[in-house]
Amino acid sequence: MLAPGQPYPYPYPPPGAYGGPVFMGPPPVLVPAPPLPSYEWSALVDALFLERSSGGSIPLGYTYYNSASQLQQAVGTQGIASDDTPFPLEAGLRLEISRKFDNNITLAATYWGLQQWSVGNTIYGDPIQETVLAYSPYLQLPTLLKGLDNSLGFSYGSQIQNVELNALFRLNPSDPYWEVDWLWGARYVYLADNFTLTGIDDLNGAAEQLAANTTNNLVGGQTGLLFVHGWSRFQWEAGVKFGLMANIYHQHKTDTASNSSGGVPAGFNPYDISNNGSDLSALFELSFAVRYRLSENLGLRLGYQVYDITGLALGPRQLGSFGHGGNVALDGLSIGLQATW
Repeated sequence: MLAPGQPYPYPYPPPGAYGGPVFMGPPPVLVPAPPLPSYEWSALVDALFLERSSGGSIPLGYTYYNSASQLQQAVGTQGIASDDTPFPLEAGLRLEISRKFDNNITLAATYWGLQQWSVGNTIYGDPIQETVLAYSPYLQLPTLLKGLDNSLGFSYGSQIQNVELNALFRLNPSDPYWEVDWLWGARYVYLADNFTLTGIDDLNGAAEQLAANTTNNLVGGQTGLLFVHGWSRFQWEAGVKFGLMANIYHQHKTDTASNSSGGVPAGFNPYDISNNGSDLSALFELSFAVRYRLSENLGLRLGYQVYDITGLALGPRQLGSFGHGGNVALDGLSIGLQATW
């Protein structure tokens, strides 16, 4: 034990609490996370779940009290519109294959689609006492028969397909932990709508069906940015894309009716008309994904993506005169596997 004022006889290190020397190891060194994995080829398979916006609200008709019945109203009245029933999440598929060249340039081919949405809604009249009738300005029978006593309803189906080829140019090739890519590419999007408006009248044994179908073929270029960061077994990426495309669309509309005898109701004029046109469309895409490496060459991928497409010919917009310029938004989740080698 050292007396007060006595110099410490050892060089470094200083004494501990009980007078003995304290042996100190080297200072801790922070080990950085492993860099982004290096690979030449990548293949991705995702289950892609998307919901679709209606593209706008088109009033289709309504039910009303029939004062000519001179009876108390038996059922309530209401309106019906094309967006009454939202499109739910529908499962589809996404496939992507890519190849890196010198770790600075990547070529990627992507397909996603197979989602098929189908919704509908119906409002009802009073076929027993005729106190409530249905009317639509787009159908002929409500005017000819002075209302429909049974029902007025619609069905709305839609599907989408996407194909794109992109080249990604890495902007920071010397950074092993971050990757920033500038994207240029070409894209094709197919969107089809099938909209049917149906009116039924029991008293006259008549029914009318107005069908409006459209197809949209969007072709054009796109650009964007992709950010990737990895640590340990995890890796996240965020991307944004914007494209301008020519939309070559087709519109087809038919109106048919029949009565209980198998003929056409008096005064009804059936028609079958088509139209072709083009428009300028824009597409915006935002995506985010997290990958977990299950092994050196296989990873689990979870993602979320949003798409917005303008300049479309949509089914409900064809009920009156032919129309285009509609807008559709899609968003949803994805889960899949990514293999690298």
